[in-house]
Amino acid sequence: MENTVVKTPMSRVLFGLSRRDITPPIGIYHPLWGAARHHQASGVHRPLTAEIMAFRDVNQERAQPFIRVQMDACGFVDPSYYEALVQAVCDGAEVEPSQVVLAVSHTHAACFPVKNRLNLPGGELIEPYIAELVDQLRRGAQTAVEGMQEALISYAVGHCNMAGNRDYWDEANNGFMCGFNPEGVADD
Repeated sequence: MENTVVKTPMSRVLFGLSRRDITPPIGIYHPLWGAARHHQASGVHRPLTAEIMAFRDVNQERAQPFIRVQMDACGFVDPSYYEALVQAVCDGAEVEPSQVVLAVSHTHAACFPVKNRLNLPGGELIEPYIAELVDQLRRGAQTAVEGMQEALISYAVGHCNMAGNRDYWDEANNGFMCGFNPEGVADD
């Protein structure tokens, strides 16, 4: 029998976590793809969440925590919406924007909040939704920082070749295809 040794570094940190419901309201304009069969959310299959994590080295009492927000969302391409979300986290955690990272899961089950959709059916719900999201992230960041406690985290680096470059020129089909290229590597 062969044994594999994986060296995993550890860090002692202060860590806090808050989870917030960020499910868009029923009726919001939400299609994210051209083949959508309806344009307004008709229900909720599963709630969408934001996880707000606060990290700080236990030996740096005066340092601002690092805040990572992971959201079930597709993206926030409108700069004013994105900046409002970052500012909400900054306000709640009392940190500078350089200490905040917003990450999204790229779900197609959420709305895509862009201003050119405000006049479409359900578009009137986009800006109130952003206002609620701002409030949820502000309160979640505050809760995460206030709840920080000592923790050990371990981490490692690995490799997975499951991902592939899905954007490639397909000679057999005489053109650009958005499909799996078995020879393309997405990243390492």
